[in-house]
Formats: sequence, C-alpha cells, structure tokens
Amino acid sequence: MKVYDNTAAPTSWTDLDLSVVVGKNRALVFLKVKNTDTRGIEVYWLRTNGETLDVCNGFGSGCANSLIQVDKQRIVCAFVETDSEGVMEWHAETEDKSDISVLGYIR
Repeated sequence: MKVYDNTAAPTSWTDLDLSVVVGKNRALVFLKVKNTDTRGIEVYWLRTNGETLDVCNGFGSGCANSLIQVDKQRIVCAFVETDSEGVMEWHAETEDKSDISVLGYIR
C-alpha cells in the first residue's frame, strides 16, 4: 500500500504515520522507497519515531534505522520499526519527488 505518493521528500526528520496499514502498535515494516524524480541520486534516512540519534548504517544497508541511496527512477527496500502508534520518521537529502509503499509488516 502506497503511504507517500510522488511528493517532495522532507529534508528534516518528519513523521510518517503508517497506522492506516499497521494499526496503532509497534511493527517491523518492510518498505519500498522510490525516487520518482529525474534529477539523480537521492539519500533517505529512516528510523523509529522518537529515536534521537542520527542514522549512519551505510548505503543500501536495508536494516531498521537505515540510510539508503536511490538512483533516479529506481527503488530500494528497507526495514524500519514503528513506534507504539504506528509512526516512523524519515527525511531525504533533497526535496526529490518520492514514493513510499508498505510491502509487509510484522507486529
């Protein structure tokens, strides 16, 4: 299910409410992140809502709380944990248009 649709990505930590998919509970979510812009490479950061430390796992790690790099018109899949309300946080390096879809989750 698409939860963020071809819109400019935020460039500072921003909540992304996934509760419409996972409910209001903690879940490990498998995401598909797509850079839909044509400008080039985009870097995304994903983490559990409420985490205060920056994320530095390395490019393409695909782990919860990850930093991922996506070429234009390509996708990457990553795991991230939501908080107890079904919310995660994310941001990107630039405001490239982006899609985020939930492929699956585990409560």
